[in-house]
Amino acid sequence: DNPEPVYTLHHMSDLLRRFIGEMRLERVHLVGHSLGASAGLEVARLEPEAVARLVLVAPMGFGKVSLIGRALAALAWAWDKGRLRPLPYPPLDIEEDGPSLDSLRAVTAPTCLVWGGRDRHFPVSYVKRAVELLPNARLKVFKGHDQAPHR
Repeated sequence: DNPEPVYTLHHMSDLLRRFIGEMRLERVHLVGHSLGASAGLEVARLEPEAVARLVLVAPMGFGKVSLIGRALAALAWAWDKGRLRPLPYPPLDIEEDGPSLDSLRAVTAPTCLVWGGRDRHFPVSYVKRAVELLPNARLKVFKGHDQAPHR
């Protein structure tokens, strides 16, 4: 019995970097949501010359999941387990803090951060410091939306 692989932010950003390299892409525009947004941000931090622009929708890593967010996640997990449904994603080992906020200064690509004003997992207050640190960032908050403001 082989254990199911567990994915990390490092694994996902490395996979994205390798894909960009294998496809010989230059100055890519990356758009991502939640963990995908964090992976795109990590690529832009580690290889700023490879990324032309970023659109990051509610990226993880700007603060810890709120107490309400933890409760909602536990409830969703229990619901899926109780119905004997597999989770819709592979097991993740995510360090919620991610890279230090100060390391965001290395991201040179123009960045649009999209946030839901009613996000119960990661409140808008978490992203405000990141916007100050990212050299070319702007923030768009959709007031009536949650953690997936693009829906």
